[in-house]
Amino acid sequence: MSILDTKFPTAQVTHAAEIDGVTLQNWFRRGHIRGETGAKQMIEGGGVQGRSRVFSWAAMMEVSIAARLIDVGCGAARAFEVAQLFSDGGDGGLHWEEEGNELPERKPGLPYHYRHGETILTLCGEEAEIILTKDGDLNLTMYRRADGRARALVALNVSEVFQLVALRLGVDAREILDQAYPQAR
Repeated sequence: MSILDTKFPTAQVTHAAEIDGVTLQNWFRRGHIRGETGAKQMIEGGGVQGRSRVFSWAAMMEVSIAARLIDVGCGAARAFEVAQLFSDGGDGGLHWEEEGNELPERKPGLPYHYRHGETILTLCGEEAEIILTKDGDLNLTMYRRADGRARALVALNVSEVFQLVALRLGVDAREILDQAYPQAR
């Protein structure tokens, strides 16, 4: 069974995301964490005392990414909204830094395969994008304002977050990506 099919208990999620259980529970109470994406259940259990929650890999990554965005000052509601862009794996807000090439596949809760480059999540005002970069080079010129005023930008290397989550769980991040994207090897 793949780690992507594994369900993770709350203690592993809080450890992987480097948060405490009280913070996670608070995010649930405030409605920041959702339990499903489309027809797919990402979090099972909970809601009743004594009924433990278990999380999918994508849900654990969503919590981990939101925690890092909150660390840099993003509000919790917005942090989870943006983290869901990553965990859903949809095609909205994607950008490829290399012109003329087709964007490679990206699965829910995973960065692009490491052979393609690094996956960066950007947040600029109301806009959020998932960007694939070569060698971690992020072209910031697309975020310049036409009127010359400064614009704030948050850029989170989700490839790095993914690697840290895998490390904290004692699994090999590259092996996970190799299994998820066999055509990229």
